[in-house]
Amino acid sequence: MLISDIAKFDDRLCPASYRDTAEYLNLPHIVGAQRCVAGRQIALEIAATVACTVEEQNNAVASIAEGVNRASVEAKTGANAMSRVAGATIGARATAADVKALADALSVEAESLQGEVRRFLTEVQAA
Repeated sequence: MLISDIAKFDDRLCPASYRDTAEYLNLPHIVGAQRCVAGRQIALEIAATVACTVEEQNNAVASIAEGVNRASVEAKTGANAMSRVAGATIGARATAADVKALADALSVEAESLQGEVRRFLTEVQAA
């Protein structure tokens, strides 16, 4: 119920003549005045309920916004971690390529050394 609806509700239950202080004092109008006061009380209770509901909604929206913000921060942290992993992966690939190159060079040197050892042993057997 909107404020304008409450005002219309108030006008139906409490005509302008009953809202005048002098009219409240006239005994024949007491029933109407009591009805007016009751109507206003109901309108105030409705307004209080609406205000309470709006406050609860505001709290819920604030809680949701806080959750979204927390999720955003966590997503940023995760993205930063993935970026660091990607950088480490690039470094690991470069290191692996260097290790392979060194292993290939060592293999060539080992074959050369093996050939020299065989020649030496062959010469020793021949002598």
